[in-house]
Amino acid sequence: MRIRNNDKQSHEINKLKETSAADIWAFGVMIFELIAQHHPFFNRKIEGDIPEEEIIHCVVNLPPAELPDNYPQILKDLVKRMLDKDPSKRISAKEILEIPEIAAKLTQI
Repeated sequence: MRIRNNDKQSHEINKLKETSAADIWAFGVMIFELIAQHHPFFNRKIEGDIPEEEIIHCVVNLPPAELPDNYPQILKDLVKRMLDKDPSKRISAKEILEIPEIAAKLTQI
């Protein structure tokens, strides 16, 4: 499956609003793809290019897929919050760093 570079853009970017929430969205898409090996809004293997209109339709109208069960619930919850369609409800970078499990790992670096 090949999806154009803008598949990681949040739907508000398509309305010309670039914010840190849009960056969180893109990072959430990348984390999801690394873990699940597919795009969060295309829960199937697809051959060839996906038209931009289909990408936009799926991102705007469908919920993101769930991460596989073998991953920790905290990770699944984090990615879900990163992919919240409402930018005002989407988790912020500050809130991510305040998650105890993440804060604990950062002190080990």
